[in-house]
Amino acid sequence: MVIPSSVLYGHLQYKVQYVEPNAFANCSDLRSVNFLGDIVILDHAFEGCTNLISINLEKAMRIEESSFSGRTGLISIYLESIGKIGDGAFEGCTGLTSVYLGYVGEIGDYAFAGCTGLISISILNNYGKSINIGSQAFDNTNNCPIYMTESTVGYCKTDDNWWAYASRLLPFSALATYNITNTSIATKILNNTSEIGYVEING
Repeated sequence: MVIPSSVLYGHLQYKVQYVEPNAFANCSDLRSVNFLGDIVILDHAFEGCTNLISINLEKAMRIEESSFSGRTGLISIYLESIGKIGDGAFEGCTGLTSVYLGYVGEIGDYAFAGCTGLISISILNNYGKSINIGSQAFDNTNNCPIYMTESTVGYCKTDDNWWAYASRLLPFSALATYNITNTSIATKILNNTSEIGYVEING
């Protein structure tokens, strides 16, 4: 399914700004979603879409509560710049192996909790400050490393909200090689941090 950036109604063009709460909830035949314009995804918008395996979220500006919770077919997520990932947004997405956040303003309670297949989480915020995080946002996520820029690691390790994950926070410079399967994402990661010396693209 493709959600356009605008639609024509009558003689007027309207911008598509939101996916309303429960808009596609329990659409079991839905397998992929591609957003062509900036979008806000509201509460439970795709909850219960049991066969949803592919989502292009690069233009998502905000993802609210439980929007994609329990989507076991999702393998990776890349969010280029997002103001908020809501409570339980990806909770229980057990098929997820990697999460890439270009910039994130806030990560809600249980946002990725129970994503037991995660191998790595990468957060590219490079503004020399901590990141707002809710309770148990990364609980039960396979104790995977959470990579950040070196300055962000320093700030988050002294932030009480990150204390439960302090031992998992690592700078990108700790990696000799950064393995990734998507060429576009690899390019964006290299453009956003000078701490990665080498990116290996697999796939």
